[in-house]
Amino acid sequence: MKKILIISQDNFDARYSRARLSNWLYNERNVQCDILCPKGVSFHLEGGNVYHFEKRGISLKNIGVIKQVTNENNYDTVFFRAVENIFMGFLSGNNNTNSIYLITGLGRMFTGTGHFMNFIRKFYGFVLRMFSRIQKTSFIFQNHEDPADLGIKNYFLMNGSGFPLIKDASAYQNNKTKITFLTATRLTKKKGLDDIIQLCDLVKNNSKFHYYICGDMTHLDTYYQNRIQDLNQFENIEFTGFVENLEPYFTTTDFSYYPTKYREGAPRFLIDCLRYGVIPFTNSMPGCPDLVSLNNGFLDLNHHEILDKAFEIHSKPETLISMKKNCLKLFEDNYEENKVYNTLANFILK
Repeated sequence: MKKILIISQDNFDARYSRARLSNWLYNERNVQCDILCPKGVSFHLEGGNVYHFEKRGISLKNIGVIKQVTNENNYDTVFFRAVENIFMGFLSGNNNTNSIYLITGLGRMFTGTGHFMNFIRKFYGFVLRMFSRIQKTSFIFQNHEDPADLGIKNYFLMNGSGFPLIKDASAYQNNKTKITFLTATRLTKKKGLDDIIQLCDLVKNNSKFHYYICGDMTHLDTYYQNRIQDLNQFENIEFTGFVENLEPYFTTTDFSYYPTKYREGAPRFLIDCLRYGVIPFTNSMPGCPDLVSLNNGFLDLNHHEILDKAFEIHSKPETLISMKKNCLKLFEDNYEENKVYNTLANFILK
């Protein structure tokens, strides 16, 4: 039986994405897939072990944990998800195992401007290319823009993290009197919080619209806390806080809004929108355009254009249903977990 280790510093990613992949590999390909992630999350793997860092971050202690886990297990392949794990994996001396660098988005490092940020980006690309020459390394990305900006020519494209298919005819139905919007994201400036608030300001006095915003608010400063508290006084604006299960919102919503200013890989929220038939309004940040590539959503509209377009589509049930079906088709063709996992397994087990 082949053995794989996935290293992730993100507990949400480990629990909801990599654990599903581990169980699929065990059940479908007879592969043991272990996961190494920070303490603080509990989950069970059907055919693998869960190991833990004491806490998240780059540290000598975490480098030692990687070294210990990889030395005690004869892994065929080790996945290093995100830059901190790539650096620690290299420093741990993990040079004899097949290594895969899984880069799910370039994030804040690639959104800034100026000479210093340009230097950092070039240095980052140089270091990754150097590491890949020293180790037996393959790259996996989730969009084509990231490897191009890093100067990496040979890579495997993975369409998101894999989500199960939902077949529910109600996704095609439009029985709602209101035009409903949903945003579910980390509520930060980099994720478009200011744009979310601006959209709220436009719809708060318009009874035709209802807007749900799901995301943790406890970290926000006083200004944003007060703004959200004021907006929540309106009946058609709901800042819900963090929500564990978003299904009730997806199944009662026709449109989504995702104004990220962050270099995404393949945004989980937008993939979820596709599988529930929720029509997305987003922008051209890397990772987003592929998810509205089948006449199923819109890019780079201003707030007034978004509301006008949503009103137009909602008033034409045939158009609404057609776009919802296009969302589902795009999901089934590219992002459904069996297709994603089979393609990935064929790549790593070849």
